[in-house]
Amino acid sequence: MDGLAPPVPHTAHDVNWTIAGLLGLLIITALASIPLTVTILHNRESDALVIDMAGRQRMLLERYTKELLLAAQGVPVHHNETRAMLQERLGALIDGGFTHAQVGRSDRVRLPGAPTEQIRKKLLEQQRLLELFAKRAEAFLRASRDSVSYENLRSELLK
Repeated sequence: MDGLAPPVPHTAHDVNWTIAGLLGLLIITALASIPLTVTILHNRESDALVIDMAGRQRMLLERYTKELLLAAQGVPVHHNETRAMLQERLGALIDGGFTHAQVGRSDRVRLPGAPTEQIRKKLLEQQRLLELFAKRAEAFLRASRDSVSYENLRSELLK
């Protein structure tokens, strides 16, 4: 047994490097997760904004319909501005971009484009229907209140 050297015990120096390595790995992992967390929070906020704007779109369409009915009675309303906002917001929901958050206010929000092709197709169909509705609305406003077509156009709009 004289030729065998005693085993070398781990020194405090080796343990310090192991702890330093683990702490460094922990810090790098924590720092790397910050951008991911910020991205996730931003996407959730963006999704909530899109859902809110889509809901407001329905309310805005109801407002537009009421303004049309009032305009047909001779009440001064701004149905053209409401229609322009409907079209602007729908365009922003489809392709992404800026739109007004509320009627009559100058603040604008940026919406991302439609996330999937299926949603994009549905929004494009809504855009087509909105254009058709606007054409019918203009025909309704041009029609004489005494004509038969006036009531037919009015019924179509309310449907």
